[in-house]
Amino acid sequence: MAQDILTDSEGNILIENGDFVIGDSEEQEIYELIFATKGDWKETPLAGFGVKRFLKGVTNEARFKSELKDEMKKDGKTGRKITFNDGLTDFTIS
Repeated sequence: MAQDILTDSEGNILIENGDFVIGDSEEQEIYELIFATKGDWKETPLAGFGVKRFLKGVTNEARFKSELKDEMKKDGKTGRKITFNDGLTDFTIS
């Protein structure tokens, strides 16, 4: 379980009683990895799945799942199930 500063669904840092909220950040890290594109993070320029690129055209589901699985594995996020509910931006992680 990874511990870090938590953010809300819009990426704003959570603050309670004048201090940062610290908690399990693994799910938050997965969301960030899915939405980030390669080059977004200076310290790890090759990290990022870039889900938005799949929204622009016809999506090959097998390629989508394969690339997502590979990106998660590279980041050490294995054993988690991602279920897409309604489109590529509405998903749950379990």
